[in-house]
Amino acid sequence: MIGFLQEIFNLFKPHVTLDLSKHNGLSAKARGIPAYKGDISICVECKSCEAICPTHCIEVQSEKISFDYGACLQCSLCSDICENNSIFESGFVDVYSASRDDLKVNYNSSGILESSKDLPQAIGTLKEDTIYKLVHKNGFNFREVCAGSNTGVEWEIGASFNNVFDMESIGVRVVASPKHADILLVSGPISENMHHGLNVAWDSMAKPRAIIAMGTEAVSGGLWKHGIFPDTPKFWIAGDPPRPDVMVRAFLTFMGRRDFDFKVKWLEFLKQGT
Repeated sequence: MIGFLQEIFNLFKPHVTLDLSKHNGLSAKARGIPAYKGDISICVECKSCEAICPTHCIEVQSEKISFDYGACLQCSLCSDICENNSIFESGFVDVYSASRDDLKVNYNSSGILESSKDLPQAIGTLKEDTIYKLVHKNGFNFREVCAGSNTGVEWEIGASFNNVFDMESIGVRVVASPKHADILLVSGPISENMHHGLNVAWDSMAKPRAIIAMGTEAVSGGLWKHGIFPDTPKFWIAGDPPRPDVMVRAFLTFMGRRDFDFKVKWLEFLKQGT
């Protein structure tokens, strides 16, 4: 009887599952990727951010400064050490794209070098792939391989299926065998001991199939030397590790159910926020 009354009570409780389909990629309580607004001539003389970056994702050159956000740990060491306040925490956490090069951004003293009209829509290339036709309507099954990961990604994947983020509601399901998977989700820098196992998992999958690189280590190697993928990933999701809400929004983008292009959105953010 008590259980029945509890169920009646639950019918009137507000739902707790977040609507992540229209999120703008910002999180007020997160560090996010570092943004740049400064004088290149001063930065060339300093280079302290380049020296302190643990993954070497920052390169200061004579006329520009480059950030590889696919290698960024979002640790904020660069913004902490910058005496000129040229680098600052953005709170921007949605760092993913169908193009690896899309996660690399160049700045000069005037801001980001690319203009919106010059930016390719990275998701457009994905829509031409056979895997897109499969996942767009039906969602997908994935098999995750921990290829030398620190298990941070695995913890966040588990959290993404709770009732707050509810990954399965968008059609994304985890399966025990790569034989039943459409997507091979790879975490970690692909260590030498995991290279063979990763290839076996990939060879076991039926076509069409695709690889998604999940986490900074899988995207760039992070602190470690990067191994070799069995095939070029169709989608790259940075973060160390990516948060569950970032994973859900990234998969919605991958399936073409959300309008998002990283570099376009980042440029819009810089224009509005700085």
